[in-house]
Amino acid sequence: MAKKRVTMNKVREIIRLHEEMGLSYRKIARALRISHPIVSQDIAEVKAAGLGYADIKTLSDTKLLELLEKRRNETERYRKLLRAVSVFGPGAEKDRGEPPPFVGRVPERVPRRLQLLPILLSPASLAECG
Repeated sequence: MAKKRVTMNKVREIIRLHEEMGLSYRKIARALRISHPIVSQDIAEVKAAGLGYADIKTLSDTKLLELLEKRRNETERYRKLLRAVSVFGPGAEKDRGEPPPFVGRVPERVPRRLQLLPILLSPASLAECG
């Protein structure tokens, strides 16, 4: 069952209390009767979107939700891709044999996982992940 999202008014209040009042995440959580991880998550989402209280104060609820959900959906897309590719799964630190062939020379100091990115992020790989 999906978790219920905090209302946009509460998101605005979280940001206001954090930016203007300088309250800690736990004090904000107590004041608004929500968990402190939710406070942390909402503040991080708003900061990652490059917004502050002055910006979100005038935004409509639908526009604010759209901005926050867009960022969350982009992040989830990349998480899906990384889960789908076994190289990034458990034991990814272990050497898995010879690196794939490349057109150009890859410096030796580049970790193997990063050497595989051009192959993993090919259009065919991205299409498999949806």
